Amino acid sequence: EPEGRLLCVHSVVTKECFRRRGVALEMLREYLRAVAALPPGARPEACALIAKAGLVSLYAKAGFQLLGLSSVVHGADPWFELQVPDLVRSAFTEPLVQCDAFTAEAGTGNAAAVVFSQRKGDAKW
Repeated sequence: EPEGRLLCVHSVVTKECFRRRGVALEMLREYLRAVAALPPGARPEACALIAKAGLVSLYAKAGFQLLGLSSVVHGADPWFELQVPDLVRSAFTEPLVQCDAFTAEAGTGNAAAVVFSQRKGDAKW
């Protein structure tokens, strides 16, 4: 449906050697930003997907909200419905990274947050 209001993601797949390194999360965030940047008439209002329990936290980090159990039955494990209800608001929230300040050893410094606001880069910066 060309003018549909809901975009459904079928799957997010990364090669095994890139898993658990933030690649899938950044791909998903960038995809949502690209969709949110479409002209208003071409842009869906929301984005949805279903996932197994082990991936719910990944999608939550990308801005999806857990709606609950899905009615979809496929295999033995239950599926959960997730949705980004407002693509524009969610996609343009600045991501942050929590890190340890004033130390070279993880978990021993002061907690700090870093926000990267230069999305497309800045040669001087």
